[in-house]
Amino acid sequence: IIIGAIPVFLYIGGLFQNMHLGKTAEDLQKAIEKYEKAFFKMQSFNDFIRVFVTLAILPALGEELFFRGILLRFSARRFRTITYPIVFTSFLFALMHFSVYGFVPILLAGALLGVIYYLTGSIWCSILGHTLHNGIQIIMEYYSQHNAAAKTMMESNQLPWYLPLGGFVLFLISFLLLLKNKTPLPADWASDYSAEELGNNNPETV
Repeated sequence: IIIGAIPVFLYIGGLFQNMHLGKTAEDLQKAIEKYEKAFFKMQSFNDFIRVFVTLAILPALGEELFFRGILLRFSARRFRTITYPIVFTSFLFALMHFSVYGFVPILLAGALLGVIYYLTGSIWCSILGHTLHNGIQIIMEYYSQHNAAAKTMMESNQLPWYLPLGGFVLFLISFLLLLKNKTPLPADWASDYSAEELGNNNPETV
């Protein structure tokens, strides 16, 4: 699912990169790109490992445990469906990244991770998905620094049309398979105690 979604998110992000959203947004984006350019300078494999651990593994653990493991759980207590908690936590997730031009793809990525967590019933699946999402982009960045054609494509913020199209097809097939084989979180997953622990056979009253 994540491998298919990445080129779609990159394509959407590229569309926003080519928009003019005002001087404040452009200045903020330039500051972010300046920071990323300095941090993403990976001249050796050791540099690649450092960046991968710092920007893929650690954020996946910390952000998933907070946004999906804690914030999503607490917000789910106030709604009967999981839709609003996923949208709410995804909005905060995107807002935290301080990227005007990347807000929409980050929002979509956060929502997808929330859905993966809910449909699989495992926070480890969303952690793995988050690691893949960040890690694959780091691998692409590392490869582009050692390949002229890949570097040109990355800097242009435009993907060949067949990559997002193929990614969407892969995403759709994978997501349908997940729906078919889902093991969702239990109805009382957001409660502090289960119905059995409270001596109540009706989980809706917990």
